[in-house]
Amino acid sequence: MKDFPTSLQRSQKAMLLSGFILSCLLQLAAAHQHSFSVIGEPRSPRWGQNVTLSLRGGPSSFVQCQWVRDNSQEQAESGTILTYSPEKRPSSTQGKAYSGRERVERDCSLHIRSLRKSDVGKYSVTINTGSTQQQGDTQIQEKTYQSSFYLQLSESGQVSIKVEPRPKYPSLGQSVTLVPQGFPREFHFCEWFRQTRFGTEERIHTYIPGETQSQQQKREKVQQDCSLTITQLTAADTGNYTIMAEAPSQPGKGTEQQGTDELNQFYVGHVYLEVNQQSEKNSHSAFNSGPNSLTYSAWIVAGAFLASFAWAESLTALFSIFFSSSVDKRLTIN
Repeated sequence: MKDFPTSLQRSQKAMLLSGFILSCLLQLAAAHQHSFSVIGEPRSPRWGQNVTLSLRGGPSSFVQCQWVRDNSQEQAESGTILTYSPEKRPSSTQGKAYSGRERVERDCSLHIRSLRKSDVGKYSVTINTGSTQQQGDTQIQEKTYQSSFYLQLSESGQVSIKVEPRPKYPSLGQSVTLVPQGFPREFHFCEWFRQTRFGTEERIHTYIPGETQSQQQKREKVQQDCSLTITQLTAADTGNYTIMAEAPSQPGKGTEQQGTDELNQFYVGHVYLEVNQQSEKNSHSAFNSGPNSLTYSAWIVAGAFLASFAWAESLTALFSIFFSSSVDKRLTIN
């Protein structure tokens, strides 16, 4: 019993020592990972413009940085975009999410040109300052900086256009062409999107005039006027379709403003495609297609009507014979 106070004091000292060590470890972990901010320039970029995701409060020197896109809308590939190392040649390594329009600046800022709808999403950057080094009496430890930014596009300055499906109500197995109305003859590029049954939008194809289009194996094909043709329609093709395009501005429509981005005009159109669940073959059957089928159906109805009369007349004659035979038998018995 005399040792109890001593044991209690030792336990308290042990708890204090454990708390101190844990606090040091947490501070050490925090020292290895630092946060900074990322801002978009311009603040509200439009579709088709260029944007730079600039760093604020990041390290002045580093050995490697990496940009990653997390696209929850399934409009583009998620994953690593570029890994940049200023001390290596070549300095950038492309990842699976690289689209050909991104580049990393010397300060690790990410520049994206000709913004598309598929660029919307969360962008994360990780910066590594290098391994542990000893400089005199000072030990410089490796540090990792991380930050993220959600890129969203402004819809200001866009021209709304109509899209007409031809034919208007196609059937299963048929082909349909979605034709944008009021579309400029000259344009830089256009993109088609389809809204999935889960409410997200998936990119069908990006068309750039003059470039070879690798879409021969698909049912969807973008024509030279940027209209979209879909062959061998299925029930899954029913849904909302969106076209977005960039074209040179028409004279008198903002061309007096400065900057190359302001010399372009952006067009957006939406259409709902409804695929008739009846196949093309059945839709042309004799029972529901054209005047000839109506005449044919009328002959069938008339034939059935006359046949019912003939059958009724035969039944009447049969009943008459049966009734006469019964009456004769009764008279003979009497």
